[in-house]
Amino acid sequence: MGSAINNIQDLSKHIPRSLLLQVTNIVVSLGIGIWLTPFLIHTLGVAAYGLVPLAISLTAFMAVFMQSFGQSVARFLMIEIQKDDYRTANRVFNTAVFGNSAILLLLTPVILLLILNAPTIFNVPEGQSFEFMLLFLGILGSFTIDAWAGSFNVSMFVRNRLDIWGAIQSLQRILQVVFIIALFSIAVPSISQVGISYAISSALILGIIVLVWRRLTPQLSVCLRDFDKSRYRSIGGMTSWMIVNQVGTLLFLNVDLILVNILFGSIATTEYSVALQLSIVFRTIATTLYALLMPLTLAYYANNMHDEIVRLSRTSIKLFTLGFALPIGLLCGFAPEVLTIWVGNELAPVAPLLVILTIHLVVNLAFLPLTNINIAFNKVRIPGLATLGLGALTVPLAIFFSQMGWGFYGVALAGVITFTLRSSFFLPWYAARIILVSPYTFLRQIIPGIISAAILIAAILGVKQYILIVNWGSLILVSGIVGILYSATIWFVGLTGVERELILQFVPLPIRQIVATMSMRL
Repeated sequence: MGSAINNIQDLSKHIPRSLLLQVTNIVVSLGIGIWLTPFLIHTLGVAAYGLVPLAISLTAFMAVFMQSFGQSVARFLMIEIQKDDYRTANRVFNTAVFGNSAILLLLTPVILLLILNAPTIFNVPEGQSFEFMLLFLGILGSFTIDAWAGSFNVSMFVRNRLDIWGAIQSLQRILQVVFIIALFSIAVPSISQVGISYAISSALILGIIVLVWRRLTPQLSVCLRDFDKSRYRSIGGMTSWMIVNQVGTLLFLNVDLILVNILFGSIATTEYSVALQLSIVFRTIATTLYALLMPLTLAYYANNMHDEIVRLSRTSIKLFTLGFALPIGLLCGFAPEVLTIWVGNELAPVAPLLVILTIHLVVNLAFLPLTNINIAFNKVRIPGLATLGLGALTVPLAIFFSQMGWGFYGVALAGVITFTLRSSFFLPWYAARIILVSPYTFLRQIIPGIISAAILIAAILGVKQYILIVNWGSLILVSGIVGILYSATIWFVGLTGVERELILQFVPLPIRQIVATMSMRL
C-alpha cells in the first residue's frame, strides 16, 4: 500500500507543471489560430481556405483508430507500471509498437484511395483539384507520422509528464506556421504548401518524441520478440469498442463540416469552419484537462481506491462547468464583435451559428472526465454502441433540418442535440452504474455552472448597451474586467474550501502562494 501511495504521489506532483505547460500550449495554439485563420483566408481566398479545415477534419476519422489504440495501451501499461512489473510492461509496449505499425499498413490503401478520389467526393473550387490532393497528401502524411509516434507518446502519459507533451505540441504548432510562411514566401501561395508544412513538422517532432521516450522510460525497449499475441487480443478487444465510441463521437463532432461542404458548397464551408474553430478550441481545452486526470484515475483504479475516483470526478464536473462558463459566456455575449474584429465584417453574420456551436459546451464538456471511469474499469462496449448510435443519428437529422430550410444552422443543431444526449444524459448515467452511485451524484454538479453562464451572458448583453467594442483592445479590456469579477465571485462564493484546496494542488507553487496571500488579506 505504501508503494501505491508513493506512485500516486509521484504522479500527482507533476500535475501543476503539466497543467501550466498544457495551458501554455492552448494559449500558443489559440494565438496561432487567431492569427493564421485570417492570414490564410486573405492569402488563399475564402473558397480555397475552406479546404484546409476540411482536409484536417477528414483525417480525424482515421485518427480514431490510433487514438483508441493508444488509450487502450496506456491503460494496460499504466497498470503494469503501477505494479513495478516492467517485464510485462515491455510486452505491452512492444505489442503496441508493432500493432500500431500493422494498423498503419492496413490503412495505407484507404489513405491512397481517399487522396485519389477526394476532388470528386467533395465540393472543390474550380482549378484547385490537384492542389487539394497535395494538401490531403500532406495532412494524411502528417497524420501517419503522428500516429506512429503515438506508440512512444505513452511514456509521457504513464509518467504523467504531460508538461513535456504540452511543450512538444506547442513546438509542432509553431513549426507548422514557420514552414507555411517560409513556403509562401519562396513560391506562389497555395493550399498544398499547408499540407507540406504539416508533414515536415510532424517528421521533426517524431525525432523529439523518441528521445523523450528513451529518457522517461529507459526500462522499455523495442524488441519484436516481446510482441505478445494474447496481449494484442486483450488490447484489441478494448480498442475495437473504443474505436466504435470514437467513430460515433466524430459523427456528431466532425461530420458537420463535411456535410456543409457537400450540401452547401465551399463558401459555406469557410463560413462554418470559422465558427467551428472557436468551438473546437473549447473541446481541445476540455480534452487536455481531462487527459491530465486520466493517469490519476487509472492509478486510483489500480489500487482499488474507488471513493477517490468518485470524489475526483464530482469535483472535476463542477470545476469544468464553472470554468467553461466564463470563456464561453464571453464568446457568446460578444460573438458579433469577436467575428468582426477577428476575420472582418463579411463573416460577422455567422455569429448566431457561433453561439449554437458553443453555448451547449458549458454543460456537455463538463461530463468528459467521466469517460476516464469507462476506460479504467474497461467498460467501453456499451458507451461505444451508444455513441455510435447517436453519432449515426446526426447525419439524417442534419439532412432533415437542412431540407427544412435551416441551412447549415440545421447541421449545427443536429450535432448539438446528439452530443447533448450522449454527454449530459448517457455518460453520467453509465458512469454512475459502473461505480455504484446515483447519477444525481454527478448531475447536480453542473447546476452552479449553468446559473453562472446565464448570469454572465445577461450581464455582457447589458454591458454592450453602454460600451462599444470596436477593436482587440476594448474587447480584451472589457473581457478582462468581467473575468476578474467572475473569477473572484466564484472563488469566494461558488467553491467550498475543499474544492479550493484541490484546485491549488493543480497549480504551480508560486501561483499557489500568491492566491493564499490574497485570501488572507481578504
